Amino acid sequence: MRSHVIKLRSPALLTLAALACGASSARAEVTPPAGYTPLFSDEFNGDSLDRAAWCTRLAFGGGAKLQVEDAECRGPGGYQGTADFLRDEQQRYRDYNRGGDPLHEVADGHLRLHATKSGRDDYAKFEAGMIRSKRELKPSADESYFIATRVRLPNVLGSFAAVWLASGFGSDGKVAWPPELDLLEAALNGKEDKDNMVRIGAHVDGPQTKSGEEEFSEVGPRFDTKWNNYIAQSSLRDVWIEVTAEWTEDGMCISYDGELAVCERYRWVDPSGKNAPAAQLILNLAVGGAWAGRHGVDDESPMALDVDYVRVFKKSLR
Repeated sequence: MRSHVIKLRSPALLTLAALACGASSARAEVTPPAGYTPLFSDEFNGDSLDRAAWCTRLAFGGGAKLQVEDAECRGPGGYQGTADFLRDEQQRYRDYNRGGDPLHEVADGHLRLHATKSGRDDYAKFEAGMIRSKRELKPSADESYFIATRVRLPNVLGSFAAVWLASGFGSDGKVAWPPELDLLEAALNGKEDKDNMVRIGAHVDGPQTKSGEEEFSEVGPRFDTKWNNYIAQSSLRDVWIEVTAEWTEDGMCISYDGELAVCERYRWVDPSGKNAPAAQLILNLAVGGAWAGRHGVDDESPMALDVDYVRVFKKSLR
């Protein structure tokens, strides 16, 4: 789909009191734009995943039975919330792999989402971890959100880490798609998608924008509008990256380490134009498939996505 670059009024941008980059484990002090107050956060300071805050499968139905049953994660009617992969990915999301090892490890103030070569089938060789927020978000004329997370991406061929927003459950338990906003897609195939590149994008299927196509309202110096890639001067793998997004009912602005990547105009509606269910925040580690695995998958090196924290702030606009 061809994209338009349209100059629109964009949400306010991030300011940071401090940045934590490179291999340092010191935490960044995030200062959101004026008027935002904390809504929820997870600093991963315990020794296990906070299951009052997170689910470990996608919101769609299908997939294997949950290993840790949780009615809140299943949605109204209890028949959703079990999907364990998308498209042609080679991983299946689990809490524990077949050897009994946890795929969500909380230690030293971080969450580590593992991917292990322990799957039963050749087409699904890996078992991996993901988290999906129970808290749901949807900006309106009355409120907007500021999302911040600090992640360390795996530097392993075929890995596909992501931070994104997707529809939660409606009152009838049905999940809408689109809408979807991708704050970071870090597919690493080593050729078209290198270690200094990540993708950002909004999925448009008609009424999410006025033009029916993706609309950029402001573009940072490192963003390529043809392929939706943020291209850094050095590797984005094995280093801490601060990912922030200000989300209003008109669209979203995304920054990395305090530098604007891109702003896009976007309405949180389904393909028919109806208001979609509120969004859930997802952080996941996928493996392989036609994108990340285009040139093979390194199935010998340890593969993990580290998450230092997730923080969400809210602003009342009236």
